Amino acid sequence: MRFTFASVAAARSQSDIVDRSSISMVQLASELKTRFTIFLRQTEIGDRRRHDRLPCEVPVTLAHPDATYAALLGALKEASA
Repeated sequence: MRFTFASVAAARSQSDIVDRSSISMVQLASELKTRFTIFLRQTEIGDRRRHDRLPCEVPVTLAHPDATYAALLGALKEASA
């Protein structure tokens, strides 16, 4: 089988398109998951919380005299009294 420059270029171009599409689909699926979770929590069945939580990714460090722990904060909510 013999490949030409044009066929190789076309295959690379198609590969790039598929790669960008898959990255886009992962981002869209993640956004849909977030919106769906928020929607479920706004229903009577899913709303057992007193305050809404906002999804986030904030690095935090917990300091203890014996050790320090790194973690990732996954949600913010209104302070409880």
